[in-house]
Amino acid sequence: MVMELSQRDTLFMYPQVSMLSSIISREIFMGNPSAVSNSTDLNGFKSIFGMICVAVMGPMFFLILPLYVGALFDHLGFDHQQVGRLTSMELGGSALASIVGLFWIRRLSWRHAGACIALALCFFNVLSAFAGTNFDSLILLRVCAGFCAGSLTSLAIVALGDTEKIDRNYAWGLVCQLSISALLFFILPISIVTLGMNAIYTVLAGCALVGLGGALLLPVAGQRPRQVTFTLAGTGKPLLGLLGGTVFFIAVSAVWAFIERMGVDAGLTNTFIGNALGLSVLASIAGAFIASLIADRFNRFWPMCVAMTGQLLCLLSLTGDINTMTYFAFVILYQIGWTLWVPYQLSVVAAVDNSGHFVVLITFFQSTGIALGPLLAAHFLSGVDYTPVLVIGAVFAIISLLLFVPITLGEK
Repeated sequence: MVMELSQRDTLFMYPQVSMLSSIISREIFMGNPSAVSNSTDLNGFKSIFGMICVAVMGPMFFLILPLYVGALFDHLGFDHQQVGRLTSMELGGSALASIVGLFWIRRLSWRHAGACIALALCFFNVLSAFAGTNFDSLILLRVCAGFCAGSLTSLAIVALGDTEKIDRNYAWGLVCQLSISALLFFILPISIVTLGMNAIYTVLAGCALVGLGGALLLPVAGQRPRQVTFTLAGTGKPLLGLLGGTVFFIAVSAVWAFIERMGVDAGLTNTFIGNALGLSVLASIAGAFIASLIADRFNRFWPMCVAMTGQLLCLLSLTGDINTMTYFAFVILYQIGWTLWVPYQLSVVAAVDNSGHFVVLITFFQSTGIALGPLLAAHFLSGVDYTPVLVIGAVFAIISLLLFVPITLGEK
């Protein structure tokens, strides 16, 4: 199911960013003189709890995407092209939101803006339940919902990036994301049988309300940007970090999009594959938890190197015959490596972002990688030989790690 989606209309419907390049450049490098710095409020338990609530609930659509796609097929009767277009447009709305966030996140009140966006997200999810099989109405509503979700996600990433313990807070946000999405993977399928798509929209609307509660706990603003003038020296490292994140997600999404097909073509049962993938979400919490324990005790390069080495070994394990043991071990360990890597990737960009605005673009760059990975892999696939997928996963993973070398090795 995920494979079929990824081979179809998965390119995000991005705007012509080049037309806005001069404006965006000015927004990135000028800083915001009106930003308020209140480290006590920003790093307090209430504020961080609110940030994590927003960080968890904002991207919930993406976290439960396989269930969402399945319900579109089974309960609304959409074909592959419609499902691909609908999910692509919603994810495209999220990507667009990260670009628009450049213009407001450092200017508006986080608390008020976050609350309004969360209310709008709840509203669009409720309306989606009444759209039924009206594809044109549904696609409009889901694009709006995707934009709101992407706005909340961007706000949460920026807010957590302004806190003192960046690594720990990003890691705990990821732990909570994985915990709640894993719980939904076990609960939602039962509800979908009875309620159909309304079960999905009800959960997403409820998540938006939780996000509203989290937004009301946010501080008004973050720290004052540490650098308010444009310098080339201040742009290279953040851009390398963003590009490294894109390359990493190309590697991960290329593999993850076809891992289900690899198991099927190896003769494994659908039940076993489904259980293995579900348990891998739970197991992946270990990666984020390890990152939260290590935090910034070491140079960030070394935990990232360990995570990448583990992923490469996992890819190597699939080059031979795939059986139940190798498949189960792969999905578990690969997920753990991914979730160990991500908090440090986010922390690196936040730590070298002197302008305070590059971090807003993290969602956009990650989303681009997620879209490109399956498309690139599909271009080289032929028959049931998935060697190109493994090669792409390994090569792009190594490139990603190399991009982070000049950013991280100079750190203490």
